[in-house]
Amino acid sequence: MKAKRRHELQENVLSSELAQIVAFFRKRGSAIAWGVLIAALIVFVIVYARGRFREKAIRLQQDFDAAMSNPTLTPQARKDLLKSLAEQDDEEWIAALSAVKLGDMYISEMTVAGPTVDPLKWKQLGDEAGRWYRMATDSFGDEKLAVAKAHFGLGKLAENRGDFETARVEYQAALRITELTGQDVIKRAGRSMGRLELLGTPVMMATTSPAPKSETQPTMAPASQPTTAPASRPATGPTTHPAAPTTLAPATTTPPTGESRSAPVTESSSPATHTPATRPEG
Repeated sequence: MKAKRRHELQENVLSSELAQIVAFFRKRGSAIAWGVLIAALIVFVIVYARGRFREKAIRLQQDFDAAMSNPTLTPQARKDLLKSLAEQDDEEWIAALSAVKLGDMYISEMTVAGPTVDPLKWKQLGDEAGRWYRMATDSFGDEKLAVAKAHFGLGKLAENRGDFETARVEYQAALRITELTGQDVIKRAGRSMGRLELLGTPVMMATTSPAPKSETQPTMAPASQPTTAPASRPATGPTTHPAAPTTLAPATTTPPTGESRSAPVTESSSPATHTPATRPEG
């Protein structure tokens, strides 16, 4: 009896609970159904949005690759595509690098134009290059690679314009991005910075050039003095002094015979008769 009674009590409790659940769903079933429907709709929207975003990212990547390397694009078509990529806000890294690429293209055209060939166009192209570089540095500060390339481009632009101080500042800004140490753009900025430092170093040629002059002056003075002095003195000495002994020789060779001194004067004009005539008489 006790077991049967216990079984009946359990059935009564289960029936009561089922009745409560049925009453709850009858009362709030529509609200629960709407809740489930809304949750499912939210999940569907999220999945759909993610799919569309992924598709758009892939399309932007493809357009960027085409703008960077498609050889069939004309320069103007390439610029138009890069401008659309730089102005979109779905993929910031693509926008930043597209702005840098636009700046590079305008600098290339600026170099071709030249400041003397077409000064007005040269200035306009430089201004346009600077505008796109500044867009990369000011609007996409978190894109370190694009920012470093933009600073390097601004440095080249300033250097082409002869503003070496601004160029130095821009190269230093690129070098301060330590996250990119070892990257090609950092190496190029370092080389450009070193070149500017060499250009700004004072050249000491003015202080060292007088030294060779002082060394050459002593070597030239002895070269002229010894060649002139010996050439004149030996030429006059031997030609004039031997003439005197030839005229005085007869006066010293007169014999001591007591004859008058007038005889040697006549003998000097004919020396052949003078010597044999006087020596036997003594």
